[in-house]
This record gives sequence, C-alpha cells and structure tokens, in this order.
Amino acid sequence: MYTQNIDIRWADLDPNFHVLHSKYYDFCAFARTAFLYENGITAEVMKQLGIGPILFKEECVFKKEI
Repeated sequence: MYTQNIDIRWADLDPNFHVLHSKYYDFCAFARTAFLYENGITAEVMKQLGIGPILFKEECVFKKEI
C-alpha cells in the first residue's frame, strides 16, 4: 500500500467546507506522480527511455462528505 499526505487548501473547499469533488482527482494525480518519483521514475527517466505512464481509467466513488 502507498500513502501520501496531502494538504487541503482553502481553494479545495466549497462554501460548506466540503472538499470539492474535482479536487480528489487532483490529489490522486499528485499521489501518482509522487509514487513514480519516489521510485526513481522521473520525467527525465521516462523521456530517456521513450516511455510514459498510461492511465486507462480514473474513477471516484463518493460515499460520504469529509
């Protein structure tokens, strides 16, 4: 399992102080990039190898407000 701490900013919240649904996708994109970099797969490495990450599907299931 991989975990990544994410700071919630004022701009990530709606007027009721709930996290905006679109921000979850931003958080996941940040965590994916952090995982790759922490494991030595930087943008420069991918460029040198002529490869890149492929995302086939991205989905969130919202179960309750936080």
